[in-house]
Amino acid sequence: DKRARAKLFEFIGKEDYQFGDITKEVETRRVEWMKGVLGEEAAANYEFGDLTKKALTSLTGKDEYEFGDVSKKIFGSLFGKRKRGGQ
Repeated sequence: DKRARAKLFEFIGKEDYQFGDITKEVETRRVEWMKGVLGEEAAANYEFGDLTKKALTSLTGKDEYEFGDVSKKIFGSLFGKRKRGGQ
């Protein structure tokens, strides 16, 4: 029990736990993480799906995703452009 309480206090940054402190700390850490990943302005204007869009844009190199872009990129990277005749 003492170890769990010590970890709780360490996590929330204070020794006076109140209902909701864990949720507040998780949200604070999520926001800071989003700033690191998306940047300050994008994190402030974050909408659900922004991380996925950023990942797809990064992977495909395209600003707008079209169906099949990920498959094309993956298979292109795996197999590359092959020349006929074994060359």
